[in-house]
Amino acid sequence: MKTKEDELKQHSDLPRRIIGMKNKFVSVYIIIGIWVVVFLLARIMPLNTYFSNKGMDYMNGEYYRYLPAEFCHINLFHLLVNCLGLYYITIYLNDIVNEIVMIIIGIVGGFVADFVFSIVIHASEESMGGSAFVFPIIGIILFLKLFDKNMPPFKLGTYYGNWTVGYAVIGNIVNGKMEIADYTTILLHAAGFVAGFLLAIPCKKVLRKDN
Repeated sequence: MKTKEDELKQHSDLPRRIIGMKNKFVSVYIIIGIWVVVFLLARIMPLNTYFSNKGMDYMNGEYYRYLPAEFCHINLFHLLVNCLGLYYITIYLNDIVNEIVMIIIGIVGGFVADFVFSIVIHASEESMGGSAFVFPIIGIILFLKLFDKNMPPFKLGTYYGNWTVGYAVIGNIVNGKMEIADYTTILLHAAGFVAGFLLAIPCKKVLRKDN
């Protein structure tokens, strides 16, 4: 029977680019599936019109928008990048975190990010995207790396490492419309990241699977 040490050694002996190509989180596949279904339905009905986030100047009391905006996407490029980002970034957390807690923090963190966005960018007519969900999970990763001594090393050169860094950097340079991002994109992502980091603090005991 393999011990945890044997598994870690075997893990470290694998080529870095191959480590963690398969995502074990069922919930990640469900979220991606919802994103795809919503995107396809939005091609035949005006879902984005009813579900996208808006600045406070245009909100008209429709505060429910903070939640579904996380599941809407502007175009196929926007959808594809967020699906791949969520898939590969969360691979690092395989067998480490409780996926239900991770998903809840992602959703709540995205809600907070959209809320902050609508207040600060109060004249925005439309905002949407799964990045509001993904950046809180990146916040979880940083929190665990800083405050959990049992976390495995975070390795660049792996799929999860390259995607996490690339998503965090390039995602704040190019937006979902394939245009140069401005401060509004950075604000949304930063708000989600900080929300995920802060939400992980009270959830630490239930976030780790082995606690």
